[in-house]
Parts: sequence; structure tokens; C-alpha cells
Amino acid sequence: MEPHDLVPLAVLEATRSLLRLNTGAEARLVAEQLVRELGGQLVPADTDDTATLPVDVSFGDGQPLLAAAPPQFDHRTVARDQSHQASILQDTGDEPTLGESAC
Repeated sequence: MEPHDLVPLAVLEATRSLLRLNTGAEARLVAEQLVRELGGQLVPADTDDTATLPVDVSFGDGQPLLAAAPPQFDHRTVARDQSHQASILQDTGDEPTLGESAC
């Protein structure tokens, strides 16, 4: 197995947290923490930033937010992190179509 195939511990911890929460606000906090732990930042959904993942991580709590890679990341890293984030959303039973939930 390649190192980039391993799921970061932060993703595992976030998944476990999502299984125990009760509200969208709690889910939003978990998602925000995960984005930051993976080195990303949160930006408003209406941003023009091309390094964003088209998945609303607000879970319907407040304004829609997208995860964005920091400037030093390349798009391959963003794509890999997107697959982790999509897996987390799938595990919660909320499988948004990329691009739909943030608009």
C-alpha cells in the first residue's frame, strides 16, 4: 500500500465523531476541524478559489462553506483529500452530489 493511500488519523477520528453527533451544528464543527487538520482552510461557498472542494461542509448550519487547500498544495492533494471528505459524508448517510450542496 502506498503512503498516500493511508487514511490520515484525523479522518478516522472525524468519522468516529460524526457517528456520535445529533445536530448539523455538531457535524459542522467536526468537518471544520477535519479540514484544518488536513491543512486546509474554510471559505464561503461563493468564492472563486479554484483550490476548493465542491462540497458544503456546513451541514446546513449557517452559511455554506467549502474546504480549500492552502496555496502550497497542488491539485493532486486536493483531489485525494476530496475522496476522504466524500467518504466521511457517505458514512453519515448524507451523500451530496459534488457541486450541488454548496450552491
